[in-house]
Amino acid sequence: MFNVRPVKGNRGRHKRPYLVQLAVFLATCGLLGGIAALSHRANKNKVNELQSEVESMQADVGRLRKDVVKLDNNLRKVHDNLKQTVEALKGDRQRTDVVSRRLESIEEELVHILNQYSTVANNKNKSMEFLKQSEPSADKSQHARLSVPTRGQEQRTLDLLEGGGLHHPISAPKVPFCKERVTDTFRPLHKSKMPDHDDDVHIGSLLLFRSVVVEYQCPSGPRGL
Repeated sequence: MFNVRPVKGNRGRHKRPYLVQLAVFLATCGLLGGIAALSHRANKNKVNELQSEVESMQADVGRLRKDVVKLDNNLRKVHDNLKQTVEALKGDRQRTDVVSRRLESIEEELVHILNQYSTVANNKNKSMEFLKQSEPSADKSQHARLSVPTRGQEQRTLDLLEGGGLHHPISAPKVPFCKERVTDTFRPLHKSKMPDHDDDVHIGSLLLFRSVVVEYQCPSGPRGL
């Protein structure tokens, strides 16, 4: 390392350079050792810091892992809740469809009932109008009441028929009538207990009287007179 030449003429002092070399070597080793120690210490501090950072990161990772587990559980719960909600919505939709169909059927039944009610009301109105048109007016009733003979007139007509003194309204000559047939025909009419002022009875008696006048003629001559 150091090129030292020995001094001639003084051989006792030639060991001194070796001591200097040794001292320089030791000083160099000490310096290097100090530097190494300082660097090691610095590195150790850095390593400790790195270890602490790694531990903190591991702790953070552990907390993140726990958070991930909690988040996964929460997501599973949310998924289950959403599934239940979807099923409930499906059930509500089905019930809504059922209620809607029921309302439609009720509406159709109501429309059918209203149509029937309208038909009944129209029939009732038509019936009332028909009854009003069918009712005889006061003038017609009075005319029918005046034109129909009373019971006394019918009795007198019957007496004339039995006596042969009534002529046919169309034929001019006197035509005799059958006493038994005319009497038997008018007897049930006089025995009826219908009221005297019943227009239908009077009209019926008048028609019967006229039919008897035409029908019960005896072309072969009087019988039983």
